[in-house]
Amino acid sequence: MHNIKLKSIIGKSLIIFALLYVFNACKPEIVEPEISTDEYVISDYIEIGEDSIKYTEFNQLLLNTQLNGLLAIRGPFTLFLPNNEAMDAYYASKGISSASDLDIETQKELVYNHLIVSEIYSGDIGLGAIRELNALGDKLATEFVGENYQDILINKTAIIIDRDIIVSNGIIHEIDKVIEPITINVFDVVSSDPSFSLFTQALELTGISDTLKIIDFQYDPNVDKLARNYFTLLAVPNTVFNRYGINTIDEMVNYFTNAPDSVSYVYNQFYQFIEYHCLNGSHYLSDLEDDKLYPVLSFNNNVLVNIENDYMVNYIDST
Repeated sequence: MHNIKLKSIIGKSLIIFALLYVFNACKPEIVEPEISTDEYVISDYIEIGEDSIKYTEFNQLLLNTQLNGLLAIRGPFTLFLPNNEAMDAYYASKGISSASDLDIETQKELVYNHLIVSEIYSGDIGLGAIRELNALGDKLATEFVGENYQDILINKTAIIIDRDIIVSNGIIHEIDKVIEPITINVFDVVSSDPSFSLFTQALELTGISDTLKIIDFQYDPNVDKLARNYFTLLAVPNTVFNRYGINTIDEMVNYFTNAPDSVSYVYNQFYQFIEYHCLNGSHYLSDLEDDKLYPVLSFNNNVLVNIENDYMVNYIDST
């Protein structure tokens, strides 16, 4: 009797062992699926994507400002994403060691300056400016540089080095430099370039420089809100004046007027010549239209733009 019971127990144990062996042998190996780029939202791609190690500094900006939550919603967004090298170069230029050394408002502006609330593929970018404003309400200027003009340069600062990274809520373009928010006025920009020194002196002599320095103005005294001024300069370099024997500001004044003591008056010929190169509004090349007139500051004259193989101002076939 005992032998029969023992054999029965052993038999059942062998059956159970066999079943366990078969179960374990057939159990599929668990493989973690790879997450494709377009399954991430922008904030996740930056924080935990396969290339996240390249973007830890910008990710810190997002965490500090809590804007990572914004870049986790549906969108669509386009983000020009500076890599760590770009962020480190930016810190060095500011004499700081990390994003946390900036106040929160500045950090937010830095993020917003790289963000567009729309999908912008690299193929959508042309010469002039991106069609949509960034999150600060400014346009990002664009041009093509490098061999065969294949590189896209943003605001004359950052080159796109990895294009069209598609994520679930938009597009990412990796860039090699930080794009700083524009806080400088148009006069200070042109006056900082020595190749426009004569033109700069002329703007100061006429007093037009004072107008060009105004960035914001209060358009309604009853409304506590500022409006933005926009200007476009057709800036003349020194080399053009030099062709006409003009090498000093006095030579320029005498070339255009017989009344050098009244160059700050609107009807003085020298004043009108200089103002003729100062247009109302912000006109990127991509905004210009063929055979269209654009008003100067005083609105008492216009310049004509024609576009064929090039952009031409007041073009005359015969000359």
